[in-house]
Amino acid sequence: MMLWLPRIMLLSAAAGTLFGCTQFSAYHTKTSTSPPAPITYEVVDCFSGRNKPTMTTCEEEVAGSYAIQHRHYRYQDRGHVARTGEYHMAFVEFDDQGWFADRRQMEALFMLLRTLEENDRHTLILVYAHGWKHNASGCDNNVHCFSRLVERMDILERHLDEAKAMQPGAVEQKGPGRVPRHVVAVYVGWRGLSLKGALANISFWTRKATAERVGRGGVKELLTRLNDYRRVRNPSRDEAKTQLAIAGHSFGGLVVYSALSHSLIERASSVHRTSTGTVCNGSAESGPGGLTCYDIATSFGDLIVLVNPAFEGSLYEPLFHVATNRCYSARQRPVLVTVTSAGDSATGRAFPFGRYINSLFEHAGSGSQRDSILQTVGHDKRYETHRLEWRDEPAGKTPQQAEPEVRVPEERDCGCPYLDVTEDFKWWEFADPAKLPLVPRPTTEAARAASTPPAITPVIDHGRRVYGVYGDRVILSGDMKYSANYPYLVITADPKIIADHNAIYNEPFIEFLHKFFLLHVANSRPFEADVCHRNAPGCQAGGALPCERSCELPDGGAACTLQE
Repeated sequence: MMLWLPRIMLLSAAAGTLFGCTQFSAYHTKTSTSPPAPITYEVVDCFSGRNKPTMTTCEEEVAGSYAIQHRHYRYQDRGHVARTGEYHMAFVEFDDQGWFADRRQMEALFMLLRTLEENDRHTLILVYAHGWKHNASGCDNNVHCFSRLVERMDILERHLDEAKAMQPGAVEQKGPGRVPRHVVAVYVGWRGLSLKGALANISFWTRKATAERVGRGGVKELLTRLNDYRRVRNPSRDEAKTQLAIAGHSFGGLVVYSALSHSLIERASSVHRTSTGTVCNGSAESGPGGLTCYDIATSFGDLIVLVNPAFEGSLYEPLFHVATNRCYSARQRPVLVTVTSAGDSATGRAFPFGRYINSLFEHAGSGSQRDSILQTVGHDKRYETHRLEWRDEPAGKTPQQAEPEVRVPEERDCGCPYLDVTEDFKWWEFADPAKLPLVPRPTTEAARAASTPPAITPVIDHGRRVYGVYGDRVILSGDMKYSANYPYLVITADPKIIADHNAIYNEPFIEFLHKFFLLHVANSRPFEADVCHRNAPGCQAGGALPCERSCELPDGGAACTLQE
C-alpha cells in the first residue's frame, strides 16, 4: 500500500501543473467600509436574468465582486404583464480549513438583516451549500440556478395572499393585506472545485475531507447565528414569521450535515416530564401521571433539505436510531428531507468505490454496518422512508400528448441549463387551488397554538401512503412502517425526476420542493391527523415514549412500551 503513496503524490502534483488549481481566495471581496468612517455594509444593485440595459448584470465582474447583491429580475403577472421583483443574495465563503475566507462577508449579511427589519417586516432566509466541482464564482451554474429558485420563492411571497384567495371557501380579508417578507439568499461557497480539467475526479478524497472541515468550522457558526436570528425574530413558537430553510447538494450536503447533525440528534431525543393527571398529548388521564414524553422534534431553522448528499450512512445512523424509536403527533413538522436520485451514479457507484479504498482497514460488525460505511445514506435501503415517483399519464392520452421524459442538458458556465428563466414562470398556474391546497390559518397566537391544520389525506395503494399534491408530474409515496408524520424523510427519486447527480434544478423536482415547503412548513399541514399507529403491546393513546410502529424496523432498537 505504501508504494502507491509516491505515485498518488506525483499524480496530484501533475494534475496541479497540467490542469491548474482553482482560486484559493474569496470571489466576493467587497463587504463593508473600514474605520474611521462608521462601519456599514456595501451592496450593489444588479440585474439577474435577461440583460436589462439600464442596470449592471449580476454576472459582470464589477457587480460579482460584492458579497451583498441587491438583485432585480423580471417576471409576469396573471395578465402576462411584465413586472419587476427584487431580493438580496449574500455570499459567505470558506477556505480548505473551514475558516472564513473573509469574516466580513458574514458580518455584512447580519448588518443587512438588521436593516431589513425596518417597519417590522420579516424575512425568508434561504441558504444553499454547493457541492463537489463547484464554487462561488459568479459564473458557476449553481449560482445561476439557485438565483432562479430564489426568484420563484420571492414571486410566491409577493403573491401568496392572491394565491390563498383562489382557494375554495376563502374569506375575503378586510383592511391591509399581509406584508410580503423580504427574501434573502445565502450562498455558502467553498473550494468544491479544486482542480480544473479532466483530472478533477481525483480530488474526491481531499474534497470530502474538506467538506467535513468546512461544516464543522465556520459554517456551523454561520448557521447557528442565522438560527438565533430567526429565534429572536419569532418570540412565539407557533408563529414563525421569519423563516430559515437550509439546503446542501453533494458534498455540500456533507457540509450541512457535519454542521448540524449533533443539533438534530439533541432535538430528536429531547424529552419532558408530564405533570400528574396528564399524558403526553396533554389530555386528562385517570391515574398517576409523570410520564416521560418526547418533545416535538424541531428542525434547525424551519427545514433542512439535502439533495444527492455525498456522505455515508454510518454518519446518519445515530440520528436514525433516535428518530425511529419514538412517536410523532399531528403537530410534528418535517425536520430533514434527504432526496437521492436512483440514477445518481456519482453517489451510487463512484462514492462506494472511494469509500472502499478509504475504509480498507475499518472493521464492520455486520453486513448492514458494512453497507452503511460504503453507501451514501440515500442509496442504503435501510434508511429509505419515501419514494418520489413519476406520475403515470392519464388513460387515453396519446403519445404525442404525454409528458416527455426529463432530459439531461449539457452543463455550462454563466447559465442554468435545468430551470426555465424566471420571466417564463407562470406562478398563477403553480398556485392553482387544485394543485396547491393551502388552508387559512387562525389570526391570533392563542388560536394557532390550540389548532392543528387539516391533514393531507393519503391514498393507500399497495401498502403505501400516496400523496398527489406536489404537482402534475410527481407523487410521493411513504413506507407504512413509519409514522405518517415521521419528520426525517429519506426519499429515493425516480431518474425521470432527477436524472443524475447534478440535474437537481429541473422543473418537476423544484416544483415538488416549493410545494412541499409551502404546504408543510409555511402552511403547517401535517401528513396525517392520527397521533400514532397503536398496535404495539402496552401502547395507549397519549403517545408516551416510545409508542408506534416505527420502532419495529428490522434491527430497529427498543420495544414499543410505555416508560415512566
